[in-house]
Amino acid sequence: MKIRLKKLFQSLSSVALLFCAILLFALNAPSVLINLSRIYQRGYRSWNNDYAGLGEKGVLYRSSKGFRFLCREEAYSKELEDTLIHIEKILEERGRLLQEHPHSRKTYYLEIEGIAYIVKKSCKLPFLESLFYGSRYTKPAWNNADRMEKMGLKTCYPIALIEFGKALRYSSYLLYPRVGITLEKKKNSIDMWATNLIEIVQRQKKLGILHSDFHCCNVLELDDGSIQYIDIDDLHTYQPYSYIYNVRFYKELNRFVRDFQGNEESLKTRIQSAL
Repeated sequence: MKIRLKKLFQSLSSVALLFCAILLFALNAPSVLINLSRIYQRGYRSWNNDYAGLGEKGVLYRSSKGFRFLCREEAYSKELEDTLIHIEKILEERGRLLQEHPHSRKTYYLEIEGIAYIVKKSCKLPFLESLFYGSRYTKPAWNNADRMEKMGLKTCYPIALIEFGKALRYSSYLLYPRVGITLEKKKNSIDMWATNLIEIVQRQKKLGILHSDFHCCNVLELDDGSIQYIDIDDLHTYQPYSYIYNVRFYKELNRFVRDFQGNEESLKTRIQSAL
């Protein structure tokens, strides 16, 4: 009798575990497929294979076991490098946390030598975990900025990058100059920036580039009125004017204009009439 009960209990346990596994996969299947597609896309985009600018004039580079440092030459100073080498401690002491992203990223405000910067911390997740929780890394952000600059699209370019660790666990930090004002804070002055935004959107469409997080908080207006994109670590590229690209492009565009409640229809009409 005891043996039969034991076998019955084992069978029920196996069924319960199988049910939980199926339920877990069902709940996460969309994100698994999405992140697998992102892994594939990162694989075929050549500018993501290594950090852009290595060996080129204008980019300083230093590395050792478990350490990598890149910096644009015009922004370099010894204090900047020393700060980045001890960045984790310095962020704890005098950095201001601006945003904590799910699973792997944090954004800080930090002043170095009296200059304001935005620091984006990224912790790489193990492969199996990243299937369920997509992680953004500093490499695509650094490389996409370089790529967009060469293609003539304005973007906020990171000036330095530092990385600690290796293999499945490492932390990396991307340093941006704190410039401009996001359109999130300029919702009531659309006429002042709409024309410049349309110009960069037109250029983006001709090149088949998609900003997968196209919100007003990820678009900057600089002092000279020019428009730049930020948060570009997850760009997608398509054949320009292809059916798939147009579907996704207008989906992102519609999401962007929804940020401007009250002026949504007029802004949408204005942008679409120029495309």
